[in-house]
Amino acid sequence: MANVLARKLATASEIRAELQRRIRASLELDAESRELVTAPMPVRLARRDHSGCNWTVPPYSGAAYLEAFMAELVRTAQAEFNLHD
Repeated sequence: MANVLARKLATASEIRAELQRRIRASLELDAESRELVTAPMPVRLARRDHSGCNWTVPPYSGAAYLEAFMAELVRTAQAEFNLHD
């Protein structure tokens, strides 16, 4: 339960804005990708996952070379944030 308590509570819009900020600040992406990639809107899970996270995002459907970057970006944010109840 410690993971759940350590997470910051945020709205879906706040989480999306943080994901977008991290995309724009990333040194892993080239300048064009940082400007073109749009963060997905988080959606509430019916039940918390194994780590205690209560949200996910739709599968990334952009350029294949960005899939791993986006997956790690979301995983990191899921460890930090939960959606308000």
